[in-house]
Amino acid sequence: MLPPPRLLRLIPGVFALGLAACALPSDPLSGLEVSWSATEREASDGDEGLRLRTCAGARIRRVELELRDLDDEGRHEVFSYPCELGYQTADEVATLPSSVFFDLRAGTYEVVARAISEVDGEAIAGPSIEVTVSDHGVERIALEVAPPLVPWRLEITGQDACASASASLRYAEPATDLVGAEEGDAGDARYRDGLVGDQGLALDGAPAACDGPWASAQRFELDPGRYLLEVEVDGRRCTLPLELGPLADASAGAATTTLDLAKLPCDG
Repeated sequence: MLPPPRLLRLIPGVFALGLAACALPSDPLSGLEVSWSATEREASDGDEGLRLRTCAGARIRRVELELRDLDDEGRHEVFSYPCELGYQTADEVATLPSSVFFDLRAGTYEVVARAISEVDGEAIAGPSIEVTVSDHGVERIALEVAPPLVPWRLEITGQDACASASASLRYAEPATDLVGAEEGDAGDARYRDGLVGDQGLALDGAPAACDGPWASAQRFELDPGRYLLEVEVDGRRCTLPLELGPLADASAGAATTTLDLAKLPCDG
């Protein structure tokens, strides 16, 4: 059995870098600090388009850490935490200790992270890392726990009744779901400018002929989250909510939205 983790807490009113602002035990400190974050994966806009999701935005409720002593197969344990507890941005990793700390004897350990879905409680496989802990000092690892992309299918009907249509996909709650969005970092809150379906339909807000890209059903791969699909058909506008949870089973079918261009849901 591995020892239970200690939680490091900041001393109120004290600011310092690294471990200097922590309430630490009196014995020499050694072991492992673990933190995590959730960076989007859909790369249509390049690396600069990848935003940092909050736990709620990534649809993650908890994070499981499985620790295994590679030198002693009998020392193995799984720990579970609220996602927010060990969540740190890159700046926080550089300047603050994580709240998740393990007292470990010197050795080599495998650490496996799993995200627990906020939607259905299923475990989503995450990264596995091997780390060597010395008998003095603290090793620190920062893990990426964003769920993989999930499929979404847009079924389209009523193309014969319209001339052109456009659509874009936006974050439903950027201030809640994106790190830093409350400070204006979410831009216009469009999820991706370069997002294109497998049959060529671009969700960039630009009009396209109804007998062109709109003529076929489209499949996309999206980050789990809450979105608004904004559609305009021949001057008629409509906004449809879209909610995608992480998929624990890669064989599960795609979530599907059916859109009738001849009669939008907002038409009444």
